Order: sequence, then structure tokens, then C-alpha cells
Amino acid sequence: MKHFKFFIVFVTFSLLTVSPDAISTRIPSDYYCYKSKSCERGTTTVLGTWQWDIDTDQLVSSRAADLWWSHTAQNEREIVPVNGAYIKRIAQGGCYKYGPNEIMEKVNNFTPYIVEENTDTTLRRKRTIYNGKPVYELNTLINGGFLKQPVKEMNPLSVFKEGTVFAVITNQGKLVRLCVGGFHSSYDFRFREAYLLDPGWKKMVKQREEKRHYHILLDWTVFR
Repeated sequence: MKHFKFFIVFVTFSLLTVSPDAISTRIPSDYYCYKSKSCERGTTTVLGTWQWDIDTDQLVSSRAADLWWSHTAQNEREIVPVNGAYIKRIAQGGCYKYGPNEIMEKVNNFTPYIVEENTDTTLRRKRTIYNGKPVYELNTLINGGFLKQPVKEMNPLSVFKEGTVFAVITNQGKLVRLCVGGFHSSYDFRFREAYLLDPGWKKMVKQREEKRHYHILLDWTVFR
């Protein structure tokens, strides 16, 4: 019994005296934000066919915008980086384990265009031809040191599945992690950003067929 008590005391003392660096290797990388105080976190619902300035967390159509959440057809959705931003789909699930170091290790290059395809073969053929050449070409990735090769990435409908993780470099050169948290349908106006929708647009969209995955909810982390 005496030896058992000694073992418990030893284990307890070991856990209390473990170094912070050792802890950081086991705790999900959002601990990085807590420890370094050098990142900002939040959630934003990007409205269907709207642009988003990640640096200021504003839904705007301007040269400051970084991403465009676009619907090109009934079942076709895409995230388009604009104004010099970059995006790469890096994982499905495990959002919070991707801090700056993990993203650096995971990403070999960034693709300028992420497309979620309709299963209709005609649309796919058109999209393939449209993406026969990259939207734009860059040789060096901003503030990241990665070599950039022209990339065309075609993805199935699961690309924007809940839990998908994206890495983004904004047009201000900041590294961002995006995690898909869910969606609001085109009929749903019960979320914070819905106040931006024009009453006339709401009335019009209610007269059309409902789109289930119209507004995308993103959990974002900007690493400073």
C-alpha cells in the first residue's frame, strides 16, 4: 500500500512539472493562440455569391476582399481567391490541430481556384475547359516561401463538406486557417450576417427553389 501511494505522488508531481513546450506538443494547436497571443479567431457566415475581406472580417466587394463564395449553378459552388489572395484545401477534419507549423508542413503549393463540381457531365466538361489554364500564375507565394506551380484543382461535391480545412494567405500576407462549420439555406435568414441581405432579395429568393448549402459558415483563425 505504501508503494502504491508513492507511485500516485510521483505521477502527480511529474504531470505538474512537465514543461510548457512538452504540453504544447499534445494540446491541439489552438493552444498556440493562447500561448503566443498572436492570432485572432472568429466565425463568419459568408453569404451566397458575396466576397469576404478576412483581414477586417467584412463582407464587401472591393479590392480588399480575399475570397469570393460563388454559386455558378444549382449544385455547383466554389471559393475563388481574389485580389492576390491564395487558398488550399489541406484536410478533411481535425481542424484545430493545424497551426502555422502544421500548415507549413502540409502545404506544398497553393491552388488559385477551388471548384466544387456538379455531378452533371455537361457542366463538368464545361468547367474543365474553362479551367484548362490557371486563373493566374505566380512564382512565389506571399510571405510563405513556398514555390508556386500553376495548379488546376477539380473537386467532387465533398470539397466543402462540414469539417473541411483550408489554408489561406490573404492579400495582406497573413496566414489563415478556415474550417467549414456548416451551411444556411437560401431560405434561412436567422443568422448574424443576414441583416446585409436586401428585403427585396429575400422576397425574390423565397419565390425560387431552396438551395440548402447557400451561405457557408466558416470558423477562422488569423495567425499574426
